[in-house]
Amino acid sequence: MLYGVAAALPFIALREIFAAGSSYGPSTAFTSSLAVKICLSVVPEMLAVTILSVAGIRTRGIANNFQRTTK
Repeated sequence: MLYGVAAALPFIALREIFAAGSSYGPSTAFTSSLAVKICLSVVPEMLAVTILSVAGIRTRGIANNFQRTTK
């Protein structure tokens, strides 16, 4: 799960940096473009959610496996 968080963190950081820049920075043609908003807001967030979902699914049975190996 920690690897999943580490893999998703750059995508979350990219999205947050873009959000802060577009909120507090001057409005330019670059930040107001719909394609840029989709590429820098929606796509990184979807990738982060997908990575975290896959990491969660892969680690869902880890507690049972750990209990079996320690007995």
